[in-house]
Amino acid sequence: MLFLFVFAKRLIIALCLSVSAYLPLAAQHHSPIHLSQSVVSKCTDKIQRPSPVFIENKGQWASEVRYMARLGGMNVWLTDGGFVYDFHRQNADSSVSGHVVRMKFIGGKEYSGKQHIPSLGENKQSAYYNYFLGNDRSKWASNVPLYGAVHLEEVYPGIAARAYFEEGQMRYDMIVAPNADASRIALEFDGADGVHVNNDGDLVLQTSVGEVVQGKLYAYQMRNGRREQISCRFTEKHRQVSFALGNYDSTLPLVIDPLVWGTYLGATDFETPKEFVLDANNKPVVYGSLFSGTIGFPTTLGAYNTTLSGVFMCFISKFAANAQTLEFSTFFGGTAGGATYNPGSPYNGISGGLALDNAGNIYIVGHTDDATTFPSMNAYQATYQGGAQDGFAAKLNASGSALLYSTYI
Repeated sequence: MLFLFVFAKRLIIALCLSVSAYLPLAAQHHSPIHLSQSVVSKCTDKIQRPSPVFIENKGQWASEVRYMARLGGMNVWLTDGGFVYDFHRQNADSSVSGHVVRMKFIGGKEYSGKQHIPSLGENKQSAYYNYFLGNDRSKWASNVPLYGAVHLEEVYPGIAARAYFEEGQMRYDMIVAPNADASRIALEFDGADGVHVNNDGDLVLQTSVGEVVQGKLYAYQMRNGRREQISCRFTEKHRQVSFALGNYDSTLPLVIDPLVWGTYLGATDFETPKEFVLDANNKPVVYGSLFSGTIGFPTTLGAYNTTLSGVFMCFISKFAANAQTLEFSTFFGGTAGGATYNPGSPYNGISGGLALDNAGNIYIVGHTDDATTFPSMNAYQATYQGGAQDGFAAKLNASGSALLYSTYI
């Protein structure tokens, strides 16, 4: 966690950036780099990590993905066939250990490649993300919405799933409609080294980065405006997990509510905000570089380990004048190498940074060692000229939603 305090016109800003660890090259098949969210909050007596969000897939990831959430020590990908968890931690030797586990809804509606399970984002946030990553413009995405919760309909007949956050942890509800068959719910954990239910009734997954616990299982029905708890516990047989329920009223909706991953996993963040300016309306714009944490939706399961490659990306984030609202956060760079303005990094070589014109358009400079996937557009110099790195200059519109030009220099 990094805090940058900037004093400007009596405004104190705390920049809090959270970046996950590097995923294996084998997991990169069709997904561009995605970097973490950047959130600025007003300085209070106690600085807190910003609330997590679900990021909608608008074409920046593989088509199977519906939403993605980033939490401490893991990324969670919501797909039509279940949830994919990428657990990760940085080791003392600067390598990153990780483990990918896919939680599948066995016997549920599978992803066909043509038709998605209907889903609905809830509690839409005022901020949004933009992605200008790589030179494949079909993978660029603007105004990507963020949500506080996601509702997946009909993962089984009459059974929906709802994912949301509580105290920084992700939970999911299995919502069983009246007269639907709750016994159809069966979860399989592909990629886990082991699966068992411990003496406390918690579901425990063994992974290469430690044990991961799914616990605090709670089931209830609403009766006369009050929650009525229903007995519920995990059962496991041949690595498939189900819910053993006590007596309940099948004519009423039933909610099964586990806490998703209570885990001791953690990660070290890599982020360097370098430039800070105010626009004509005193709205702060921050430019910097951060470690390219999430390469894309993981297509492989199980453990991975990779030495940090030094691949960095740029971010540009803009906030409301009171610093309490993130207006946009945009990520910029190629997918094959570094792109950064970070004079303290091993890629040092460019001085400069961030500027705004009278219309609020954003100008950035930096350097990159990416000769193949850098997102050039309307370029003065469209090709990499060799050597350890080339400089670059780019212009984005005032809302951060469009790349106007980008060129090697």
